[in-house]
Amino acid sequence: MLGTELHVESEPGDGSVFMLRFRAEAARIEHEQPTLPQPVEPAKQAALRILIVDDNATNRLLLAQQLRYAGHHVLVADGGAAALVLWRENQPDRVITDCNMPEMDGFEFTRQLRAEEKRLVRRAVPVYGLTAMAEERVAQLAKDAGMNGCLFKPLERAQLLQVITGAPMNPTRDDTLLTLENLAANNPQAWRDLVTTARQQNSYDLAQLTQAVAANNGASRRASATRQCPYAARRRAATSLPRRGTGGGA
Repeated sequence: MLGTELHVESEPGDGSVFMLRFRAEAARIEHEQPTLPQPVEPAKQAALRILIVDDNATNRLLLAQQLRYAGHHVLVADGGAAALVLWRENQPDRVITDCNMPEMDGFEFTRQLRAEEKRLVRRAVPVYGLTAMAEERVAQLAKDAGMNGCLFKPLERAQLLQVITGAPMNPTRDDTLLTLENLAANNPQAWRDLVTTARQQNSYDLAQLTQAVAANNGASRRASATRQCPYAARRRAATSLPRRGTGGGA
């Protein structure tokens, strides 16, 4: 395919990973200001202290910028252990945690958080999982862990605020999915920060993926590839491939 390489890896009940390698010219950096959508006025409501837990720096920054723009105070942690420390010290009003993280995933983090709440006799803070896999199994895992609900990628800004803060659903044509452009809130510097963070995170993830491929580590390959392309795993039905000639699932 015009000099490209396509690799597919599929396992029963675990979905599929697609890796596409191609050469492309580097984009030219224009000095003019990027065109960004006009920001939507944040709803008039009390500011909340919201804790974001995600090992992906780009995801943390995307969510944090949007919640801060809406007038809320944001705390960020790159993993469950660090998040528990911030929770003890700050007592946030809401928690958003990625479900798929190394060492301690979002489900285990929530279980430990609920245990800590009981031990310290603290109120139960609303916890929402963030995942690209919109399937009943994930929703059940979230419920069993003690989460209040799940947010599924790709996520809309209005949906985020409605679920987390109770703000009315009032999306506009230019304000839909949480993307680099839409989340910059008409701030060129914020947009540049997002792009820089995304490039650094992608370089790190690609290095991890390359190392996992070289070591023939299937679990690490899937984890790294999913971080490179998180929306690809949104539905298992869309990622399962039949074996040629058998008619069965991969």
